[in-house]
Amino acid sequence: MDKTVTLNVQTASLTPSIAASNKTYDGTTAATFTCSLSGVVGTDNVSCTGGSAVFASAAAGTGTTVTATGLQLTGAKAANYTLASTTATTTANIITKALTISGVTAADKVYDGTLIATLNAASATLQGVVPVDASLVTLQSGAKAGLFADKNVGVGKAVTASGFTLSGASFHLVLGRGFDFSDGRSPHNDSGY
Repeated sequence: MDKTVTLNVQTASLTPSIAASNKTYDGTTAATFTCSLSGVVGTDNVSCTGGSAVFASAAAGTGTTVTATGLQLTGAKAANYTLASTTATTTANIITKALTISGVTAADKVYDGTLIATLNAASATLQGVVPVDASLVTLQSGAKAGLFADKNVGVGKAVTASGFTLSGASFHLVLGRGFDFSDGRSPHNDSGY
């Protein structure tokens, strides 16, 4: 006598893993990522999608933990599988953000055989600070120094400024660029000092 037996075919469990993108500091913990799966049978059309990811800290740093949550399965064969977990972690870097300085001027001088230039940073401001950090990052100009491109008499000569530093983290200054000036009062600002 034949008997019919009913059996269940259970969904296969898939393990998600993520790869997060490095980013430049922006004051937030938001992260972008891609998701992959291990345990897929053959060439089944199933993939990992959805969810969102955050860095453990918004501060610049290397190897910061990134956690993705709300992961889901999609694809024609997705119904045959379940996710072992809807979360996954990895690490990525938050790179310090470059800031530039504007408003630095250099004074004209009488030829003295040196490259030394006198800088005025009273109106110097930082460009590119993330709004949330506006009150946390300040420009320090106590060690500022300026050098003419050469020591000869001339007009519109380039001056390179250095010695500016920042208080606060997650930023870095773009230094070593020059600016041109013609009268010591209204230089053409360059991208950084």
